[in-house]
Amino acid sequence: MINSDDGYWRALIDFPDEDMHGNDRYWGEWFSSYTSFMLHYAEIAQDTGCGMLCIGCEMSGTERKEEHWRKLIAKVRAVYKGLITYNTNHGNEESVEWFDSVDIIGTSAYYPVAEEGGESLENMISAWRPISERLEIISKRLNKKILFAEIGCRSALGCAAMPWDFGHTEFPQDEDEQARFYESALTVFAEKDWFMGFFWWDWGTKIYDTKEKANQDTGFNIHLKKAEKVVKRWYV
Repeated sequence: MINSDDGYWRALIDFPDEDMHGNDRYWGEWFSSYTSFMLHYAEIAQDTGCGMLCIGCEMSGTERKEEHWRKLIAKVRAVYKGLITYNTNHGNEESVEWFDSVDIIGTSAYYPVAEEGGESLENMISAWRPISERLEIISKRLNKKILFAEIGCRSALGCAAMPWDFGHTEFPQDEDEQARFYESALTVFAEKDWFMGFFWWDWGTKIYDTKEKANQDTGFNIHLKKAEKVVKRWYV
């Protein structure tokens, strides 16, 4: 994963397709640099026996450059022999025309499954079902499994309607909404044969250590919250 030094979301990385002479210079230079970056990590992944390598995350502005991505993937495969995935942003799964060249279709599944705070578990499950049906069609067409390379929801009222959100610090703490988001996603996807699994966002490198502090936290962490109990029940 790369992040922009100016703090802008990496999905906004973009260039004109041609310079004033009609050449694809900007993208050529950028992908040359990015390919070198990825090959460095491909070598590490191969040397350490890593089971899967993600070659990009939510880089929506680059995804139309199919030829560049296919060349990058071919170079990575020459170095790394494990599974390769790419993580698009939710809703973009059908527009990545080179998804046939990876092994697993990754997506950041921050799908809104509520219209307002306090949405019921049943309504969240109902909201996931058409998403599941659409993703299954993509999976069957490409003969690739779907991976939620990112998915999560803050423990704050209203965040199931915008699970990607981290900016609305004024939202009140609500671990029930977070727990229902987790429960609904697991209910709909856990047993699908075309679905590979979840990478839950996130577990902080620095984290609170008491239930009292957990009751005050409105972030993505699930430690000592109801969503942690949901995960334990499904995974153990």
